[in-house]
Amino acid sequence: PIYALNPNTGDSIWASPLVDTSYVVRGFSSNNCYNYDTVNIIVHPEFTPIISPKDSICFGDSTLIIAGGGITYLWSPATSLSVDNNDSVIASPLADENYLVKVYDAFGCMDSIDVDITVLALPNVQINPSPTWICINDTTSLIASGALTYAWNTSPTINTLIGDSVNVFPIIPTSYIVEGTDSLGCINNDTSLVSIRQLPNVVLSANDTTICYGDSTTLFANGAYTYSWWPNNSISDTVGNSVICTTLDTITYYIEGIDTNLCKNTDTLEIIVNPLPILSISSSDSLFCSNHLVTLTGHSNFSSTIMTWGDGTIAQSVSDNPANDTTYTMIGENIYGCIDSTDLFIQVNPFPQLNISTIDTVICYNDTAHLVSSSPLSNINYLWSNGQTSPNITVHPLNNSTYTLIATDSIGCSDTITAFVRVQPIVPLNIIALDTHICIGDTIDISSITGFPVVTYNWNTGSTISTISEWPEHDTTYYLTVVDSIGCINHDSVDILVNDLPNLSAFAVPQTICIGDTSALSVIATSNPLSFLWSTGENAQNINVTPITTTTYTVSATDSIGCVGESNTIVFVNDLPIISIDPNPAKICIGDNITLSLNSNINISTYNWSNNSSQNTINVSPITISSYSITATDINGCINDAQRLVTVFENPILNITPSIDTICTDDSIQLFATYNHPFQSIIWSNGATIVDPFVSPMTFQQYSAIYTDDKGCKGYDTSNIFVNLRPTCTLVSESPICSSDSSKIDYFGNASLNAITNWNFGSAHVLSGAGIQTHYLKWDNSGVYDITLDITENGCTSYPDTTQITVYQNPEPTIFSLDTNTCDSLPVQFEGMPNGMAYYKWNFGDPLAMGSDTSNLQNPIYIYLVPGSFSVSLNVISNEGCPGSTVVNSMLNVWPKPTADFFVNRPVSHYDNPEIDFVDRSAGAVDWEWDFGDPNSGGLNYSTDQYPFHTFLDRGYYRVLQTVINEHSCTDTTSRIVEIDNSPGFYVPTGFSPNGDGVNDVFIPIGEDFIQETYEIIIYERWGSIVYTSTVYANHWDGNHYLTGKELYPAVFTYIIRYNDKYNVHKIITGNVTLLR
Repeated sequence: PIYALNPNTGDSIWASPLVDTSYVVRGFSSNNCYNYDTVNIIVHPEFTPIISPKDSICFGDSTLIIAGGGITYLWSPATSLSVDNNDSVIASPLADENYLVKVYDAFGCMDSIDVDITVLALPNVQINPSPTWICINDTTSLIASGALTYAWNTSPTINTLIGDSVNVFPIIPTSYIVEGTDSLGCINNDTSLVSIRQLPNVVLSANDTTICYGDSTTLFANGAYTYSWWPNNSISDTVGNSVICTTLDTITYYIEGIDTNLCKNTDTLEIIVNPLPILSISSSDSLFCSNHLVTLTGHSNFSSTIMTWGDGTIAQSVSDNPANDTTYTMIGENIYGCIDSTDLFIQVNPFPQLNISTIDTVICYNDTAHLVSSSPLSNINYLWSNGQTSPNITVHPLNNSTYTLIATDSIGCSDTITAFVRVQPIVPLNIIALDTHICIGDTIDISSITGFPVVTYNWNTGSTISTISEWPEHDTTYYLTVVDSIGCINHDSVDILVNDLPNLSAFAVPQTICIGDTSALSVIATSNPLSFLWSTGENAQNINVTPITTTTYTVSATDSIGCVGESNTIVFVNDLPIISIDPNPAKICIGDNITLSLNSNINISTYNWSNNSSQNTINVSPITISSYSITATDINGCINDAQRLVTVFENPILNITPSIDTICTDDSIQLFATYNHPFQSIIWSNGATIVDPFVSPMTFQQYSAIYTDDKGCKGYDTSNIFVNLRPTCTLVSESPICSSDSSKIDYFGNASLNAITNWNFGSAHVLSGAGIQTHYLKWDNSGVYDITLDITENGCTSYPDTTQITVYQNPEPTIFSLDTNTCDSLPVQFEGMPNGMAYYKWNFGDPLAMGSDTSNLQNPIYIYLVPGSFSVSLNVISNEGCPGSTVVNSMLNVWPKPTADFFVNRPVSHYDNPEIDFVDRSAGAVDWEWDFGDPNSGGLNYSTDQYPFHTFLDRGYYRVLQTVINEHSCTDTTSRIVEIDNSPGFYVPTGFSPNGDGVNDVFIPIGEDFIQETYEIIIYERWGSIVYTSTVYANHWDGNHYLTGKELYPAVFTYIIRYNDKYNVHKIITGNVTLLR
């Protein structure tokens, strides 16, 4: 039947029957005889593949895809599948993916079906703020976002476990975890660490807590980040860590400090203000001449005021000799150390205040100087040291001189001033020339010599340097004027005599010659020279020369005084014409023409060839060897000869014979050339230049050649070549592939379906393909494999082509861990094999991690925050891109940790009562271990009781450590600080009676176990003034003022004692002591 056939004629057809069918073919010979044959085609029943997927998953999850309807299955892409050749596979895509499965039935028939898997993004669960902190005893809110519902980790310091907003109040740093689920059921989590901040230790201090009226002091706050001050009067600012206090009265300041964590604390400080002294100055007089003695006396309302004058003198009275109006300042310091000052103005009558302005302080020898004086006062009497009495005088010193002037005003005040006049001597000058007689054109150097440094040189030539070079044309006098540094001048001159040169005239007869001719040279002189010298070396007046080129001859003559004159003449020399005969071509074959041309370096006036031609070029056609000559005369009348021999050769005979006359495309044949003359060259129509070339024509081609023998003569021949088409062959393959994949091999070329194919598949399994159709191949093992094909058609065989397929083995990962039984919040070390994979993807099976329980490290560490049994999976991709995966179910058992916590009944206790009880508040513990941080107590430093007590042996700070253990050997620790102290550390009496009876005459605080170098005591009277202070522990107060030594009246005084205990902790003790007499 012809249905389902395409075409229905020819030796090859495509058949597409829908049922079992028998096809009959009838074939005809060239004689129109025919015969029959029959083929039966069995059509297997159609089948339909099926697939049952889950259409969407959350990121990081896997889904099971099941296919049916066939016998074998092949899935793609295989990189995110557990296997690629089962009816069911586990897909773990990281992004939206389309999976295609090829389903084969029992007859090898194939159909395909695909499924789309949508990967849903995990909710972006976030806790705000994260992380955060609070101060001790504060509460903060944590708000979760990014999901639909929320579940928080269990904690006794959280107000609820569900909802997007919770309040937390931890007493230790605590991590809070929230798990959020979106509307699609995808889960993710986030963690926020809430840290605990201590209150700042705010300390208020000052440069000086006692100041004087009108003074200021700087207050400093430490221990926090920002500060607020009050009251706000008399301070420079209400914020900042330091302010300037300018209070006029005693006042107490308060400070609130906030640290960088916004935790707050406060402190106070009192500033005491003392009064200033009231000062004045009296003087012995108030009107003086300059430098008159005056006595000044200071006065104060405090009897013991320390008075300091402007020059640093400390006394009640001082004396001075002021030269000008002067203001005197006195500074007074009272018993409180407060300082004030006062001034007194003294008017001083000035001196005449003389000044001399001289016209010239430095003059040249024999010059005069003008001395001019001035004074701001009138009615001045003047007296010069030379006896003159006018304010301005003129002097004429011959040497350096000093002049003194005394001026006296109307009230008798006088002044004295001097003026100095320096006299500069004349500059010595001498001009020197090496020779004062020269010839015209010579150069002479003229130099100057001076005895003093010179500032300027002025020659009559205009030059301004010390040495000049000149070339005068006639007798000349040179003048020089020099000026020194202060303007003093001197002069000098020199005469130079100039002589004329001899006058010469040289000539040649004749002046123009040809090469080989002679010319006579002569010289005429207008004076009587002593000697001649030619450039040829001859010294006669007349000479003969025979130059071969144009030459200039020079003659010089020297007269009786050594002056030299010169003259020259030129002899022009013409070359003989250089001629040659140029043939074109140089050699000829029989029947050729040749052109003979005269070649000359100069214009030729007449030509005379051996064939009687008078032209510069002749054409000849000799049939045998012939000689031609020419005689030429140039335009200068010079004559020369040339000749040329012309050679004539016979032409060769050429024959071309191919090795074969019919080939396939890309084949080569050799063309053979034979000839009867010695070989010179050959040129083929394809450009080849060898005798027997190989050619590879792609279509019919006629080849020709021109042969040239060793004489340059040529022969010619042709040959025809016929060409059949060779099939082409190119293989394209999918490579590299993984061992679980197959490779597709495609043929590309010009061969028909009737061509004969020769495949070499090696060890590959052929899944499908025939002839030049597409083939699918698969290999059992990894390696590098070659597939080769060549094709024959119309008697021509293609060149074989080879494609190389690289097959990489799919990796088989394994998982290992030593920590298969562990506690929550402890790191678990995992090891993955094999090494060197390009991609590792772990899933630690922690559902509360909400997608963050993954890692891309080969050997990761993961911390399980909650207890349970966990399965772990590992997916790997090799460096070649081949995937592999494994899962270990219930690999880990994670046990819950206990929670350590305890209470100290007295965290700060006095040394007299050092026994401390500890109350356990832990959860989930079965064993307890205590370390009291008191190693001096020996074995009593440790306890395993749940509710222990400990007696500390010494004062100090102790860190008590609690470790709790549950039934799975999981542990937790916490610690508290305990202080054992016996402050104040001093015994301070409440009174004493310094009356000299030997009983309680001094105030003696008694301390122990402290650092004496840190000791300081300050005692104040009730108005805030300091009456006693010391930093030496051995010193004691005797009831007197520490500055004046005066006895103080009976009263109640306030003391402050500062010291560091033996642990270097700073302590302050305050109290009152009563002084009795």
